[in-house]
Amino acid sequence: PNDQAIQAAVQKYGNDISVSDVLKYHILPPNEYNALWTTPFMSAGPEMQTWNQNAGPLKSAKFDLPQNITWRGGLTGFDIIGANNKAKVVQSDIPACKGYVTIINTVLLP
Repeated sequence: PNDQAIQAAVQKYGNDISVSDVLKYHILPPNEYNALWTTPFMSAGPEMQTWNQNAGPLKSAKFDLPQNITWRGGLTGFDIIGANNKAKVVQSDIPACKGYVTIINTVLLP
């Protein structure tokens, strides 16, 4: 989540949520199909299991990719759907240590 999303969640929920559970709900480890979760892979509408094994998977609705898109994508404007709410992708496919970061506008609640 971006800074504004985290600040809004802290103001709304305070100590009523587990920071550890929430953070784990925002991490997508590699699986047998995808070593890296970039937005073109998310366009297929997959269920994405997070490191928070006690929460349901994240989902994205299937959508068509623009022509000439690469695996690195950089797509924005689509929703990541969690167990209790959804968030819009505002920046994506930012290279990070052995992975990619996708910035969303809301903290997803497990």
